[in-house]
Amino acid sequence: LELERLTRLIERWLALELERPPFAVVAVEAPRVARFAGLEFSLRVDRIDQDDDGRAVVIDYKTGTCKAGDWQPPRMDQPQLPCYALADESGAVGAIAYARLDREAPRWVPGPTPEEWELALDAWHEDLERLAEELAAGLAVVAPKRGAATCRHC
Repeated sequence: LELERLTRLIERWLALELERPPFAVVAVEAPRVARFAGLEFSLRVDRIDQDDDGRAVVIDYKTGTCKAGDWQPPRMDQPQLPCYALADESGAVGAIAYARLDREAPRWVPGPTPEEWELALDAWHEDLERLAEELAAGLAVVAPKRGAATCRHC
């Protein structure tokens, strides 16, 4: 049963991949290092593609809930993809996306548009620097992002 389930999931995903404009997979499980506020973070990028324009697209596979708002500052809920994008020293990364592997409706959750890209990078860098500074300082202030909605589970 599990083999059949996974086969259906992979077939749906591959059909979605075939709808994309031409691209090349250039890295899978690629190690990277990100530096923020003097701290070094070891990363492993799920996948990096290169599109026809030469732009690198950083992809993170997700089987659970994910949305584009996950990487919106301040205090990003899921800073992983922004970290990956900022860790690229070549300057080739020009897009991020979640690859949402949903059994019913797999889909792409794209990041900022090309027009928004530079502003997003600046905002992500600022947010991650601030969070790393707090971490380096040992700051652990209780500051829930969503106030009472967060605290009702505390």
